[in-house]
Amino acid sequence: MKRLAIIGLILFVGCTHMAAERDLNRTAHRVSRMESRELRETDTEVLLRAYKWHPEAREAIKVELARRNIIDFSSWSPIERHKIHIGMTKEAVRLSWGDPSRINRTVGRWGIHEQWVYGRYPHAEYLYFENNQLVGWQN
Repeated sequence: MKRLAIIGLILFVGCTHMAAERDLNRTAHRVSRMESRELRETDTEVLLRAYKWHPEAREAIKVELARRNIIDFSSWSPIERHKIHIGMTKEAVRLSWGDPSRINRTVGRWGIHEQWVYGRYPHAEYLYFENNQLVGWQN
């Protein structure tokens, strides 16, 4: 009985995640047809997905993300070349390199430190963030 409850919970969580993912993708698809007023009301995560999958909407999305101070104009050239630089936001790095394999987070009174891991040892790349800004990396 206990196993059955655990399996049911796993299936429920998995289905809920898949449904949320599907809704996010549908909304991202609609972004390509939105006007600037609608873009202002759209969730940042949706805009980031739409940028990746809908090239026809990229210019409007760039303007909106810059307006929100999420990604500044100086980061777009490296993003489009799949490069990173010190000072990039986490969102800019995600657009440039994609989602990391793993995120290790440390929280203290100084703020939040994150280590993003891309790839697997011994060929992994490690990116370091402090309070949403890229401060260094190692390979």
